[in-house]
Amino acid sequence: MAINDQVDREELERQLRRVGITWDTLSELGRLNNPNTPKAPDSSVAIELDYRSTTAFLCTLPDGAGQATFIAAWLKHTEPLRKKAEAAMRYVTEFIREHG
Repeated sequence: MAINDQVDREELERQLRRVGITWDTLSELGRLNNPNTPKAPDSSVAIELDYRSTTAFLCTLPDGAGQATFIAAWLKHTEPLRKKAEAAMRYVTEFIREHG
């Protein structure tokens, strides 16, 4: 991990604590985003985060917001991206259906 990555991760972890959520909350978010992914035997999950953008998002939440507030806000925040991705997948599926 590069020095900047370490600094960014430390700030992310500070914001996680401030908001009152844990890495487990981020894991739960990963499960919500990929509900059809089989659970690992040890219940671990792999998630990819942009530390800086996630930290910026966390800064918009109040102290002690907690897991439910965080997840609801994250889902609302990412809704436009999700809709675009779903529309793109429908387009590709339809294109393949029509053009083989």
